Amino acid sequence: MKADNIVEENANELLARKIVSAWQEEKFLSAERFANFPYRFVGTSPRLGVRWEIFGGRLGLETYTGHDEPVIMPADKPRIVFWRPVGTPQKIKGWWRLPLQSNPIYLTGFTQVDDPAQYFASWDRRVREYRNQFYKKQAAGDYRIVPVSAEVFAKDFPRKGKYRAFYDYSMNKIMRCSELFGPDSHYYEVLDKAGHVRAGLLATDSPQENYSRYMVGFRNNENVDQCIGVGIIDHWFREGISRGIRYFDFGVFWVPGNPPSWKGFSHFKAQFGVKYIRYGKTLIKFVRASP
Repeated sequence: MKADNIVEENANELLARKIVSAWQEEKFLSAERFANFPYRFVGTSPRLGVRWEIFGGRLGLETYTGHDEPVIMPADKPRIVFWRPVGTPQKIKGWWRLPLQSNPIYLTGFTQVDDPAQYFASWDRRVREYRNQFYKKQAAGDYRIVPVSAEVFAKDFPRKGKYRAFYDYSMNKIMRCSELFGPDSHYYEVLDKAGHVRAGLLATDSPQENYSRYMVGFRNNENVDQCIGVGIIDHWFREGISRGIRYFDFGVFWVPGNPPSWKGFSHFKAQFGVKYIRYGKTLIKFVRASP
């Protein structure tokens, strides 16, 4: 997503491999799925796959994401295997490229912090100004950011009628992150002077990878003060840096063909010194049952 006055920068392959491997941990993949969905993991990280069955267990489906061709393990059922490659690999024997993308994620982005004291140096000028505004209002007592429990965060998460599916998905993720990540899950809320909740952000960490991933966030008013969104992102960065985090993953960014509703938030995220990882069209392979 290219926002005004922002230079779009792609991550080099070594760095892209590190970020993709970080969120291919079992906990991150589990947080994206409903707990009662009958899936299991196959393979090993960073080429971990997810398998489930359809047609009464007669056919298996597997999905993988990564730079390298997945290692397909033997199984007693025929399978359709989907591989979402990073970049656009040359034609690989045995794989077919789907003409349409089966998964809407073409582009993800993250920010790398090289100098913790100047973590905001690569940010767009406008968000740096909003950051200063938030600090002034915070000092005046207009806003404060507090850590909350998963239960409180879920209660405060806005329920919008026409987005019921998104609400249910978000509720699942909010509670699953607490179960899966424990103290490495971080729930923050912005409160105004009257104690009303204005915004919230959930992020989860992989300390061994110095990595943190934005999972879900909200604003309780479409006309909310613009500096609040920047303030809570800044808080995520500052708190993460204090724990040794150096890579902050914003997740998915809008590209043409994605839902229009992604566009505004993608433009907002693009202002935080983001480097991008691009994904090719999904590849597919049919695998026979092993004897």
